Amino acid sequence: MSSAIARVQGLKVTAENPPRDDLDGVDFQRCAALHNAIVEHGWTASGRPVDEMPRTTWWDHHSDNPERDDTTSRLHLSVIEFLKRAYDFYEDDFNFFQYLISLRHAGDIELGFKEDLEDPDYDNRYYTLYCTDQTHASDPNGSM
Repeated sequence: MSSAIARVQGLKVTAENPPRDDLDGVDFQRCAALHNAIVEHGWTASGRPVDEMPRTTWWDHHSDNPERDDTTSRLHLSVIEFLKRAYDFYEDDFNFFQYLISLRHAGDIELGFKEDLEDPDYDNRYYTLYCTDQTHASDPNGSM
């Protein structure tokens, strides 16, 4: 087991460590820690030194992107807090996961939000956080 994964073992949701029910939104601290551990594990498992891994967060990566505020204005505060903590960088030969490239780019706002065709009252209820690697998947939307 990699040291990154070992460090977050206590954060995994289990019967003994259930999801928190006292939160409004997602457990952004737990989610960001798990996300960052997966990124670090992938980085080191691909033979790269951990001390060379970029540690830029999504929020910082998009700090000069004028579309960031348009994107985040429609997100729950807990998701914004996740994005302020989650590593996000682009390397030509590195994906977050085999099928997922990275967190969604701030300019992809319309691709990220989903419409609920059966119940338009719930339009924009779901936001796709990750983009898929099109060499492995047929849909550009990854994990919501």
